[in-house]
Amino acid sequence: MTIQKNKSGFSLIELMTVVAIVGILTGIAIPQFQTYIDRVKNLQTIPIDDDYLD
Repeated sequence: MTIQKNKSGFSLIELMTVVAIVGILTGIAIPQFQTYIDRVKNLQTIPIDDDYLD
């Protein structure tokens, strides 16, 4: 007579793998986002000269 276990949920290894992948992606994304924000701030500080456009 065998008893079958209902296996539900995730194992600790699977959860640790997901956390590691999210950490790596966050480590890549945050510096890129900060660079993007700096570029936008620099573009906003450039004055537009109306004489240059005419």
